[in-house]
Amino acid sequence: MQLVAGGISETASRPWCRTSQYCSGAFSSRLNVPAPLLAVVPDGVSSVDAATISAAALTVRLAFDWAQLKPGDKVLIHAASGGVGLAAVQMARQHGAIVFATASKYKRATLREMGVEYVYDSRTTDFADQILADTDGAGVDVVLNSLTSEGFIEATLRATAHGGRFAEIAKRDIWPVERMAEVRPDINYEIVALDVTMMSDPDHIQKLMAEVSEGLATGVWTPVPAEVYPLTEARTAFRRMQQARHIGKIVVQMPKPLQPHGDRSYLLTGGLGALGLHTASYLAQLGAGDIVLTSRRTPDAETQQAIDAITERFHCRIHVFSADVGDEVSVAALLDKIRAELPPLAGIAHLAGVLDDALLPQQDLEHFRTTLGPKAYGAHHLHRLTKDDDLEFFIVYSSASAVLGSPSQANYATANALLDGLVAQRRAQGLPATAVNFGPWGHGGMASSQAAVANLSAQGMMPLEPSAALAALGEAIRHGAAQVTVLKANWQRTAKMLGGIRPPLLDQVLPSGDGSVQGDSELLRQLQELPVAARGGFITEFLQREVQGFLRLAQPPAASSRFLDLGTDSLMAVELRNRLFGQFGGKFDISPTAVFDYPTIGELAEHLVSQLPDSDAPAAPVTPEAPAEEPAPAAAD
Repeated sequence: MQLVAGGISETASRPWCRTSQYCSGAFSSRLNVPAPLLAVVPDGVSSVDAATISAAALTVRLAFDWAQLKPGDKVLIHAASGGVGLAAVQMARQHGAIVFATASKYKRATLREMGVEYVYDSRTTDFADQILADTDGAGVDVVLNSLTSEGFIEATLRATAHGGRFAEIAKRDIWPVERMAEVRPDINYEIVALDVTMMSDPDHIQKLMAEVSEGLATGVWTPVPAEVYPLTEARTAFRRMQQARHIGKIVVQMPKPLQPHGDRSYLLTGGLGALGLHTASYLAQLGAGDIVLTSRRTPDAETQQAIDAITERFHCRIHVFSADVGDEVSVAALLDKIRAELPPLAGIAHLAGVLDDALLPQQDLEHFRTTLGPKAYGAHHLHRLTKDDDLEFFIVYSSASAVLGSPSQANYATANALLDGLVAQRRAQGLPATAVNFGPWGHGGMASSQAAVANLSAQGMMPLEPSAALAALGEAIRHGAAQVTVLKANWQRTAKMLGGIRPPLLDQVLPSGDGSVQGDSELLRQLQELPVAARGGFITEFLQREVQGFLRLAQPPAASSRFLDLGTDSLMAVELRNRLFGQFGGKFDISPTAVFDYPTIGELAEHLVSQLPDSDAPAAPVTPEAPAEEPAPAAAD
C-alpha cells in the first residue's frame, strides 16, 4: 500500500511512503485505514515480503506475549508450515523456546530443514502420545492452537503440561472459556483474535506493528515463503488456500497501470525495429523520461527520423545503445552504462528476436541457437542482472506461435514458450513480469507486405493495428495479468487450418456451436444409450476426470475417494455443478452441498444416476442453445 495523505501520526506524516496494514477491504483499489493501523515498510523489503509477515507476526506477538514465552519453554505450534506457524517458529526460537510442530505429510520436510527437531503429523491425533513420549510424560508448556476438528483439541490438551498456557487462534469450532475451565481448570486459556484486538485496542496494535516493521528492517523478523498471484487470479489463489497445499502465505498482488515516470529510464531491446519504435512512442506518450533503444545495428536515416519525431512530440530523451542481448557480458555492460549515465532503470520491454524458419526435419542446433539467443537467453540475462533494480514492469513480447504453433517455426515457438516460462518464474518470486503473445503486427511489422497479409489471411489471421496492440498491452498491465494472447483472427478459418490440432485457446474464443455443443450433446447421447447398469460407471469416470482437472492431480482419484479428503470445497462444488449442467445438456443439477451430502465420487455418481429415467430407451438429445458469435479480435488470458 502507498500512503497518499495521512493525519497527525508519525507514520502518516510521511506522504508517499510504502506502508503495511491489517484491515478488511484490502482488495479494493482505494481504501481508508486509520493511521494507528499503518506501519512503514522498511527500505529493502519488498511489498510481497512485507505482506507475508505483518498479520502473521501480529497474531504470534499477541499469543506469545500473553503466554509470556520464556527460554526453555516447550511450545507446540500446530500447522507450523503456514504463515502464522512459520512466524511462530521464528519468535519461539528468538525466545529460546523448544519447538514442537505439526504439519501435513509433504510439509514436514520443510520444518525439519529449518532445524525443527520435533515434527508430527497434523492430520491425525497421534501427535499427543508422541509428544508425551518425547517429553518423558511432561507435555508442552505453551500451545499455539489452530486445529479444532473432532478430537484434536482433546488430543492437544493431553499433550499440554499441568498449568500450561493454551492460545487459541482458530475461528471455527473453538472451545469457550467455560468448557476449557471445566475440562482443564489448571490451564490458562486465551482466545486470540487479531481482528477483535485491532478494534478494541488499536494503540496496542500500532505499537506491535511498529515493532514488527523495525524487526523486518533489522532482521529480527524474516519474511515467510509465499506463493504470489495477480488480482486477476484471486479465485485460483483462494482455491489454493482452501486446499491447504501451500507453505507459508498466499499473496495477491494488486495491479498497477502502465505509468512511466519522467525521472526514470526505460529499456527496450530490439528497439530499432518497427515494434520497438511503436512501443517507444507509446511509453513516451505515457510520460517516460529517458528511453533506451538497443540493437546490434545503428539506426538508418529513416529510423533516426522516427526517433527524432518521438522526442520532439513527447519531449522525452531517446538513447540508442549498441548491444547483443544474447550475450551476457554485453547485457551487463549495457546495464552498467545505463546506471552510470541515466536516471534509475524502472522498466524493461524485451522485444529482441530473430526468425530462422525451417521445416522440422531441417531444424538443427544452429537454427535454435539463432532464435533462442536474442529472445530466450536475452530475457534470462535481463532477468538475472536486474533483480536488484526497482522495476515497475518487465514486459516480454512473446508470440502467438507459442500457443498456436506455426509451420516452420519450431525454434521460434520454443523461444517464445521459454519467455512465457520466465514470466511465470518471476511472478512466483514476486517480481513484475508480463508476457504478451502477440499475433502479427501491421504497419512495419512482419505482416506488412502484401504477400505476408495474403499468407496470414489464409490462416485466418489479420494484422494487428499497432495502436490496438499497445492498448491491449496497457490493459494487460492494468489488470495485473501474467500472460495474455492478443490476436485478430477469423477463428473458424484458423480452426480449419489447424485441422485436428486444437490448442486450448480455441476453446475460449470459438462459439460453442463450433465444437463444444456437439461434444456436450454427444456425452448426453452416450449416457442415455447405455444400459442402466452401466451408467454409474460412465458418470463416475466423468467425475474422476473433472476432479482431477480441478485439483490438478497426477491421476484420477479412486471412486471411493472422499471429496473433502481430496481438498474439494463448496466453491469447487459449484464449478462441478456447472460442468455437469453444461456437459450433459442441463440434465443434471446438483446443489452446492452435494460434495457433503454424497461425500465420495461413487456416491455422487449413484445419486446422479437416480435422476435419470429408469429405462434403457435413449431419451431425445438435449441441445442447449448457444449465442451467435461473430469473428472478432480477441485478447484472452
